[in-house]
Amino acid sequence: MKKFYTIVISLLLMQNLASKAQSLSPAQMDTLLHHHFADSNLVIIDVCTDLVYSQGHIQNAIHRDLFKSTFTSDLDTMDTTKLYVLHCISGGRSATAMSTMKSKGFTRVYDISGGITNWRNSGYPLSNTTSKSTIRFCSATEFKSKLSKTSSPIIIDLRADSLFEKKHIVDAKNIDTSLAKLSGLMTDTTASYFIYGESISSLDSNILYSNYLAKYRDITFLKSGFDSWITAGFPMYEKVDTPKVSTAIIDKNNPFRITQTENKIAIVSTKEIPATYSLFSIDGLLLFKGNIQSETVVSMESFPKGIYILSLKYLDRIESIEIVK
Repeated sequence: MKKFYTIVISLLLMQNLASKAQSLSPAQMDTLLHHHFADSNLVIIDVCTDLVYSQGHIQNAIHRDLFKSTFTSDLDTMDTTKLYVLHCISGGRSATAMSTMKSKGFTRVYDISGGITNWRNSGYPLSNTTSKSTIRFCSATEFKSKLSKTSSPIIIDLRADSLFEKKHIVDAKNIDTSLAKLSGLMTDTTASYFIYGESISSLDSNILYSNYLAKYRDITFLKSGFDSWITAGFPMYEKVDTPKVSTAIIDKNNPFRITQTENKIAIVSTKEIPATYSLFSIDGLLLFKGNIQSETVVSMESFPKGIYILSLKYLDRIESIEIVK
């Protein structure tokens, strides 16, 4: 129900903003940011001088000095359909810039009443850096792609301890959604953070918004939750209650024959029954899984020497054997 009200409030706010050009109070701007800080269609523009911009502006604001000769020509390169919020020191420059943009065909452009002076006096933070933060909600595919290209990522799992212990993204750290505890882990605002939970909750959104205001540079959030990662079949740590190793797997009545060389395992099915296999490290990390065909070969060429567990699931049975490389 809370999520429903959040969506309704956001839609009503955007509908109100779309109705006509207007000034936003600091509280309205905060609400807008809270729901759209990770939306690339929201553009914040500081129209002050270079000096004023360097002394403080709203996080992620780009700089376009109203009185520079290039201000009008710069507008011609910008998307007129995006949502723009302007600010200056007290609201005078932004009102003029807003009128200019409306005359150039911008349909959704607003300013902040009282400018950044009113914003700051209302208790909201300013940034004095020109580097932009990238805080985005991503699909599982986008999340994995960026993760694989990032050096020294910090991966945070917001789910309950019990869920984390069963399955999680490799190298993830588990922490509950307490802002105090999370801030203890997220000590470097310049690091690349990858965060996921069960799904996007209002609490998750609050966490990301707090980090946005705290000037974190790079946060990627898995918008469809950890289930989307599982559904995509991406690699993860998976703890299993390792079944007692059964010699029945090589008994003559068993529907599978297992042969092993140093670098591969061959599973031969002697009966046409649906079956799957899973190969685990000795500490429970899932390495491979798949369906068993008439003959299935699992390569172990890249694996270090050690003990592995091969688990076969068929009908209502699960049987496992140790594989020693």
